[in-house]
Amino acid sequence: SGVGIRRYVRESDLTPEEKSYLRRQGRLAAINLLDPNLYGGYGLTSHGRAINVAASHTLTPFGYAIDVNTFLRDRDHRAFVVLHLYRNHERTFPGIELELPGARITPRLALWSQPSNQRFRDSAGRFGALAGVQVRRGRWYAELDAKSAGWVAANVHLDRSASARLGFALR
Repeated sequence: SGVGIRRYVRESDLTPEEKSYLRRQGRLAAINLLDPNLYGGYGLTSHGRAINVAASHTLTPFGYAIDVNTFLRDRDHRAFVVLHLYRNHERTFPGIELELPGARITPRLALWSQPSNQRFRDSAGRFGALAGVQVRRGRWYAELDAKSAGWVAANVHLDRSASARLGFALR
């Protein structure tokens, strides 16, 4: 009773170029295996200092991101640094993120260039940023962050946005 909407794209619907791109994404997913935590390791430790490096591949609205996540720790401080490479059909765009976890107040800052309209074939880039803070008290925490237009993992907004979260850690 009527014509429905076919929501799924079959492989037979794809052009040869699209099939090649899909196969490439499948191969790039192996980057996610470059994580010592998957194999029971933390990374390198020496004299109260530790470093752990992991890589990841994530699909984005405009293509994909390859990240190098670096966790740094000494006796008194912790840092989480991410180098982002955002890629669409036309070019690669850089990004960097810094978070200082472990303290009662944890700041977070990210800077990036991404495709200007978040599209696969955009060649122009647009700069963006995110600033956030997490405050902990016991197991309770509150987070505030604000970002300009752009893609950020685990954030549903592609336009600029501000958000607040309140939570309870079970650990």
